[in-house]
Amino acid sequence: MRVIDVPASAGLAWIKMSFALFRVQPVGWITLMLAWLMATLGLSLIPLVGAAIASILQPGFFAGFVIAARDQEAGQPLGVHQLLAAFRVNGRALVTIGSITLLANMMVVTILGLLGLPLGITADADGVPDLRTYARALEGKELLLWLGMALTLMVKGALWFTAALLALNQMPATHAIRWSFYALIANLLPMLIFGTVITVMFILGTLPLLLGLLLVMPLFAIAHYVSYRELFRTADDASP
Repeated sequence: MRVIDVPASAGLAWIKMSFALFRVQPVGWITLMLAWLMATLGLSLIPLVGAAIASILQPGFFAGFVIAARDQEAGQPLGVHQLLAAFRVNGRALVTIGSITLLANMMVVTILGLLGLPLGITADADGVPDLRTYARALEGKELLLWLGMALTLMVKGALWFTAALLALNQMPATHAIRWSFYALIANLLPMLIFGTVITVMFILGTLPLLLGLLLVMPLFAIAHYVSYRELFRTADDASP
C-alpha cells in the first residue's frame, strides 16, 4: 500500500465527489443516516456506560458507511444492513480505534479542565441550562476553547482514514493509525481545506431546523470513502 500526494484543491473535490454519490441514492443515504442516529441515541440512553459505548462504536458505523459507498459504486443498492457490515470484517480493530478515540478525547477534556476551562453547564431553577452563567465563566478563557477545538481536530484528523482502512483491508488497528497519520501529514493542505469547508457546511446545515444536516451528514460520511479512494493505492491498483 502507498499514499499519493494530491493538490490542495482535492479537499474541495472530495465534497463534490461525495455529493455525486449522494444524489444517485439520496433516500438510501438519508435512511442510513437516520439508522445511525437512532442507534447512537439508543446506545447513549443506556445508564452509566451508554455514551461511552456509543462513542467506541462510531468508527465501526463510519466504516459501514465506507462499505456502503463502495457497494454503491459497484452498482449495489444501499441498505441499513451496511451500517453494521464493517464489524463483521474487522470488528475488533474498529472497537480498538473507538476506544483510543474516546481516551484521546477524555485526555483533551482533562487537560482543558486542569488549565481552568469550565466544563459543566449548570441549570436554573426550572432545569434549563444556564448559558449566561456559563458564558460569564468563559470570559478570558476563549483561548482554551480554541485549544480544545484544535486538539480535537488533531485527533480526528490523525484517525480520519482508519475507518476506511479497516473496512476495506485486513490490518490491525496500529497499522491503520500509522497509515492514517501518514496520509494526513502527506496531504495536510487538502485535509485542512476539506475540514474547513465541511465545518462551514455543518454550521449552515443547522439552518433551518437542522434540516440541512440531512445533506451534510451523508456528505461527511461518504467523504471517508472518497478521500481514502483518492489517496491510497494498493499493490493490485493500476491507478497512478
